[in-house]
Amino acid sequence: MRLLLAGLQVFVLLFLLFDVVYKSEQIGFSYEDVTTYLFGSEALFIDAVVLKALLEMLHADTFFIMMVLLTLGSVYARICSSKRRALYAVHTVMIAAFVAIISLLAARYISEYFIGLWMVGFWLWHLGAAGMSLEILWQLRR
Repeated sequence: MRLLLAGLQVFVLLFLLFDVVYKSEQIGFSYEDVTTYLFGSEALFIDAVVLKALLEMLHADTFFIMMVLLTLGSVYARICSSKRRALYAVHTVMIAAFVAIISLLAARYISEYFIGLWMVGFWLWHLGAAGMSLEILWQLRR
């Protein structure tokens, strides 16, 4: 069972790494890159992202985030020595992922100030999930 859970955590870490690489190539992580992706740039002859493409990306993100965080959260809740810390960690990461999804759409249609919130939510949920996964791997080494 330990080997199976360790393998799962390796795949979670790989997913997180590849998601960061994918988002850096598709959207970018600077304020200017995200603004250009969402709104386009006349000076650079770049069109704004089409609503259909944005919704497809957010739809896929929602599914994969749900699968990763529900699986990771269930394992982390059982393995973590402090149940209170597990509760706060899982909820914080899930809320950050939710904020990341909603804020990118809000940045496109409400205000570009949500771009900063997307960046915070994106990095918080990725780093939090990676930390939880690494802690699970550490606990499984015994």
